[in-house]
Amino acid sequence: VYVGDNAGVSNRANSGYKTMLNGQLNYHTTIATHHDISALFVYSEEYWYDRGLYAYRNDRLYPSLHEIDAALPSIQSTSGNSSAEGLRSYIGRLNYTAFDKYLFEADFRYDGSSKFLAGSRYGFFPSVALGWRFTQEDFINRFTRRFLSSGKIRANYGSLGNNSGVDRYEQQETLD
Repeated sequence: VYVGDNAGVSNRANSGYKTMLNGQLNYHTTIATHHDISALFVYSEEYWYDRGLYAYRNDRLYPSLHEIDAALPSIQSTSGNSSAEGLRSYIGRLNYTAFDKYLFEADFRYDGSSKFLAGSRYGFFPSVALGWRFTQEDFINRFTRRFLSSGKIRANYGSLGNNSGVDRYEQQETLD
């Protein structure tokens, strides 16, 4: 029993997964009761994979049949694609506090992204900060203790990276 022209059937399948790995090391020590030192190191890795498959045939043989093989092979099409993306980061931080009032912090990130071309995948992004808990100073605290229990001034400088505006294969070479 022939259903009629262009009564087609199609199948679509999509699959994908994401993996993530994070590891962290911490260190802290106090030297001579007034000097705190702490360090942090983080490793992070993420990976995404997606795959799609599509198949279509025109001229279905019977209305209740829904498989690709239940249509004539004279007009058919298939398509498929896959994509992958990965990120890898090395992150570090060093903190030093003297007398609970003078603060120093140095940070870094070394980030890699598969969105960028080989040779340009990794970037180094450092930062540094200095701080002063001025309410810990006796010459200031005697004036501020009635209305301010904790006050700190902090200045920092650093750089950041961003790959969110780049599509997965935007920088790949294409045929002309």
